[in-house]
Amino acid sequence: MDCLEACLAQNQEDLDMLKAKLRSIIERDRLASDLKISLFSAALRSFRFDSVLRPFPRVYVKFGEKQIDSLRKSFSQIPGIGELCQEETRLSAHSLELLEWLLIEDSDSVYLKILPITKLDEIPLSTGSHNCTTRPSLIFDVINKERGSSNRFNELKRQYGSFYGFHGSSIENFFSILHTGLLSHLNNRSLFGEGSYLSTDLDVSLNFSASGSTWDKSMIAQSISCVAVCEIVKHPRIVANKNKKGPEKYIIIQDNDCLKIRFLLIYPSAG
Repeated sequence: MDCLEACLAQNQEDLDMLKAKLRSIIERDRLASDLKISLFSAALRSFRFDSVLRPFPRVYVKFGEKQIDSLRKSFSQIPGIGELCQEETRLSAHSLELLEWLLIEDSDSVYLKILPITKLDEIPLSTGSHNCTTRPSLIFDVINKERGSSNRFNELKRQYGSFYGFHGSSIENFFSILHTGLLSHLNNRSLFGEGSYLSTDLDVSLNFSASGSTWDKSMIAQSISCVAVCEIVKHPRIVANKNKKGPEKYIIIQDNDCLKIRFLLIYPSAG
């Protein structure tokens, strides 16, 4: 075997190992893998991709320019979850590279995990009531790698305690929300002041969670809406301002260290 043949053989072996690793990750939690790809797809297809597709795959940035058309082409070649789990499925090098970034490298930052729907019974869905008119079909745990802001949140939580709130947004925003949090300076909704808008009532947040197209090969649905369940520090300033501005059950958070996304509630659209 000459040098070229040896290099090609090694390259194929590396590709086979990567494919096996991807199959293992997907098989471990098909729905979580599907959702992560779907949220990426929703941001990718948006005309606002420059602001909602964050982070952006580094390999598709050339000389400071985002190669959105090339990225969309590579993504379009990715088959559905069922095919990805089959050993004989052939994937292009670009598709493999993108899946590696999304399902392996990115999991070091954000990890999703499907939970039993009964987990919802542990979350108060409405102030003063455990009932809600619209329950989700799926609930996912959101696990973020500890960062400085997470450490600050934990310190504040130990000091003041916490409670749950809900945040609704367009589906194209959730890929960025998972990675950057509910950054108040990115929130354009300022009817009652600047900040991240949440509610203690799930039905209120659902009003802001319009359904949108995600991934045409999704096993969940090709169109979904989503609500983030957040844990909020019971800081005296937040409690004092809880109903000071805007309608009852609204919460406006101006300190991002005071909240943390814990779960995603998924509502597949009919049709």
